Amino acid sequence: MTWVRQECMHMQEGRTGIGVTDLAWEYSLVGYKQSMNGPDLFTDANFKSSRSTLPPNTRSICPGGLMDWARNDRPGLSSSWCHHSRTKRVRNAADAPMMSGFPESTYFYIKTGTGENVVDVHEGRIEKGAHIIIWKQKVGEDADNQLWSFEDGFLKNKKSSLVLDIDGGDLKVEKKLQQYDRKATRAHNQRWGYRDGFIYSRADPRIVLDIKGGTEDEGTRVITYKRKAEDNANQQWSIEPVS
Repeated sequence: MTWVRQECMHMQEGRTGIGVTDLAWEYSLVGYKQSMNGPDLFTDANFKSSRSTLPPNTRSICPGGLMDWARNDRPGLSSSWCHHSRTKRVRNAADAPMMSGFPESTYFYIKTGTGENVVDVHEGRIEKGAHIIIWKQKVGEDADNQLWSFEDGFLKNKKSSLVLDIDGGDLKVEKKLQQYDRKATRAHNQRWGYRDGFIYSRADPRIVLDIKGGTEDEGTRVITYKRKAEDNANQQWSIEPVS
């Protein structure tokens, strides 16, 4: 029996329900709280959890949310976090749209909240393990190490063709960001979403991209940190597509 993860973002409720294995997280404007496993993992009257069986290799799509899917590689149970009744199942998981907030089919800069600097691969290196910093925005071919594309949750650097990765694979705070080979499995530390100015781990949306120390000095590392409700200027990012 396999537990699968499903996300549903509800604009009208301003919260996100995330289920991972037998735990559930409820997001509100002030943060997260862990809910205990049970018939209804969420206690909110308008946000109930239910369980249903998913056929192999399917995703559930919630038409009432911005992003909602569950995938099961083997027969088993899935937790459905959505109270909407019009959940649609797609036989082929690849057919399910993945709405992340990032532009698709184009390269883009990831700019700091002030717009002074952008996310950059240190010294334009192309080898895996090169760390991620902020640097003054460049233009032309010299900017390739600052340009990113988005595909299936991965952020790929134009110059190296490697993806944004949390060093060591641990979803913890103060971990450095690096570029690394894209993983076919166990890619939880390489998949990202973007909403409300935060770039967050899709495996744990409490973990976001953060400028270490809150300084905008060129060369400052980009790390992971706990999402902050206040005093979060160093966790705010904007996306600037290039033509």
